[in-house]
Amino acid sequence: MTDAETTFDDGPLHIDFERGEVMVEGKPVALTSKEYDLLTELVRQRGAVLPYERVAELGWEDDPGPAFRTASKYSVIQLRRKLGWADGAEGAPFEHFAGAGYQYQSPNS
Repeated sequence: MTDAETTFDDGPLHIDFERGEVMVEGKPVALTSKEYDLLTELVRQRGAVLPYERVAELGWEDDPGPAFRTASKYSVIQLRRKLGWADGAEGAPFEHFAGAGYQYQSPNS
């Protein structure tokens, strides 16, 4: 995906970047601006591991300081829940890489 693309569609997940809209299986999902920023960064960087610090920066309201790993974990957990992808759910596209961070992986690959 390039920055010029205005939409993302990967099976159940659809993002309209121009409108800031997210849909899962055709149903709109209400996200906070932080959750939206985290999701779109994971999608734009899919295939790459987003470091804990970056995940916390994008998904956490306050500066987590040295607790950035915990903040990143809870940011991803909250995002998964809102998208209907509970931890460990089959087809959930967020992968955790211990000691590194999180990655978006296409459910279609």
